[in-house]
Amino acid sequence: MSYCRANGKDSDVYVIATRDASTGQDGWECCGCIRAPMEESTLGLDLPIKGSYFYTTPRQMIDHLVWHRFFKDKVPEHAIDRLHGDINRLGQQDTENE
Repeated sequence: MSYCRANGKDSDVYVIATRDASTGQDGWECCGCIRAPMEESTLGLDLPIKGSYFYTTPRQMIDHLVWHRFFKDKVPEHAIDRLHGDINRLGQQDTENE
């Protein structure tokens, strides 16, 4: 499920709920994060690609998006609102760091 997509207009980030392929753990990913270091392609191509950040709680992803905003990256408020909703839905404590 997508929380926001990098579109150049109102969002510089692409955030999804996903499963980590290496651990099988559910979480949230900032795909192709503009703040992540470059990585080698897992497709065997000799092209570096933007890395991603994976978090296991919605609070961690909110903090990551706040970090983006520190750098003036565009992060839609609705993405953070939906992550707060996930915190409530999962019954997790929401310790605000914003």
